[in-house]
Amino acid sequence: MLELYSREQRQSPELKGRPLYEAIVARRIGSNPPLSAVQIVRCAEESFVDWPGDRQLKFRDVVHYQIFDEYMRQGDVRIGTRSNIGVIVARIIPDEL
Repeated sequence: MLELYSREQRQSPELKGRPLYEAIVARRIGSNPPLSAVQIVRCAEESFVDWPGDRQLKFRDVVHYQIFDEYMRQGDVRIGTRSNIGVIVARIIPDEL
C-alpha cells in the first residue's frame, strides 16, 4: 500500500485526501472486487473518523479498514481470533499520510 501511495502521488500529484485514497485502493483491488474503492474509503471513514473524536480521514485508516475487510472476507476466520490490526498498521503507515 505504501508503494501504491508513492506511485499514485508521483503520477497524480494534484490528488489529496479522499480522492488520493480512492485511487490507491482502486489500484490495489483491481476489477470486480466485493466492494468498490469508493465504498472501502467510505467505510474506513465511517469506522475511524467520527469516533472517538471528529477528525480527518488518514491513509492509515484506509489501510486498516482494507486489511480488516479482506481478513473477514476470507471465510475461515476463527471465532476468538485476536489481533490489534491498528497497532500493526500504525508501525508501518506513517500518521502524516
